[in-house]
Amino acid sequence: MICRAKMSAAITGGEVPAAGDALAIIHTTAAAVSNTFGITGLLLDVDIVNIASNVYTVNMANQGKATGSPTARGEATRERLLRAAVELVEQGGFEALTMRALARRCGVSHNAAYRHFADREAILVAVGEQGFRELTRRMREALAAESDTEQAAIAVGCAYIRFALDHPVPYRLMFGDGLHQVSSRKALLGAGLASFQTVLDVLADLLDTDGARSRPPGEVAVAAWSLIHGFASLVLSGLIPLDRDDTAAIEQHMRRLHEVFLHGAG
Repeated sequence: MICRAKMSAAITGGEVPAAGDALAIIHTTAAAVSNTFGITGLLLDVDIVNIASNVYTVNMANQGKATGSPTARGEATRERLLRAAVELVEQGGFEALTMRALARRCGVSHNAAYRHFADREAILVAVGEQGFRELTRRMREALAAESDTEQAAIAVGCAYIRFALDHPVPYRLMFGDGLHQVSSRKALLGAGLASFQTVLDVLADLLDTDGARSRPPGEVAVAAWSLIHGFASLVLSGLIPLDRDDTAAIEQHMRRLHEVFLHGAG
């Protein structure tokens, strides 16, 4: 495994930055996934992504502490609203999600929904964040289940594609579709970087196994994610027919992409 320098203290002064400062750090140091999220710039460093994703994780864990912990009932209501939002989006697309439809589905008042989410856009961001958490969980599980480095890379790719096939509308939302505000796409950046860290980990191990490493792992990981994301997008658009239940076909496609990625077209 690649030795990662401890740069967070140097960048943050040894303190966990506030949410706004965390976004500033992420925007200025982790522009690697910028095109995906509609932000300019394309340069990645493995340590910077570690810091950015860790800052996001810490801030998510501390979210709400500044204003007091929510009551168990209030938190349960928020979770119900979020689950209902996912269901509305998956069943009817982005247009199906309105504050009134959400409140009606959960059996709460219109104002109750606004107590947990500022507006419709905020709910869409929360759905996108949850999607990234689920994607990360699936990829991490796939990575942990394989001891062979190359097979682990293929398994992570399969997990990525299966997630996209299982949740096509939330998947598109995670990468900016359906969001109208630039700030909303930026708010998803930290969650996206947490997923990207899994790709980095896989590629770091794979490149170490192969020995020679002519490019920084971050650059290679951007290329790998672009390849898998592009393939998933082509599948969702119908340009590449692929049955979500055809596990063998998904793995075969991932093996081919893996071979081309590592060894080229020759």
